[in-house]
Amino acid sequence: MRRMSGARGSLLTALVCAGLLTACDSGESGEERPATAPVAADGEGLVPDFVLALPQGTRLDRDDDRLAHGLLGDGGAGCRPLAWDDTGDDAPGLTVYAANDACAVDEDVHDHPLNGRHPVYRSAEDIPGETAAAGREVTTPLGTALLFTQTYTECTNSCEDFDEPFAVITLSSPADPGYRSLVFTSLGARLSLEELETMVVDRLSLP
Repeated sequence: MRRMSGARGSLLTALVCAGLLTACDSGESGEERPATAPVAADGEGLVPDFVLALPQGTRLDRDDDRLAHGLLGDGGAGCRPLAWDDTGDDAPGLTVYAANDACAVDEDVHDHPLNGRHPVYRSAEDIPGETAAAGREVTTPLGTALLFTQTYTECTNSCEDFDEPFAVITLSSPADPGYRSLVFTSLGARLSLEELETMVVDRLSLP
């Protein structure tokens, strides 16, 4: 069994040293790190619009079906999840989502994420107790975030564990009272927890 966390170690350096529209100097390897540019996301009046500084050429594409495996059935009447995935050659591997209180979520997935089924957290109240207790809070432009990792397992002929990072932001000014949180994560742990923290603390802003 192999445990993975944050496969892109160089991304943190790029995010920390890059200005909003400027590239870092080449590192010791001579590799030029990508510049960042602001990428806006439309919350459709359900969550606040937000902007992320992402590597140039990266987009945030809507993929609401991304959350399907963490819901019970179709989520029930009134369930309307929002989800964005980053895409592009230098995309860091980020998923952002919000699920409203009307969504029925699968608590078994919260406790044991497995084989393509990832947790859907409507708010910090959905996070399993021991997982939440091991997390820590940080301040973001949208509200206080609880940062933590959760073990996600994929099994075929053998099993592999991934420490998937999460930042569950309790929105200080919700656009809709049914959407209390905005969740940032990296499926398959392409980002480490430290890299995700940089995203929500330093690279996230309001329009």
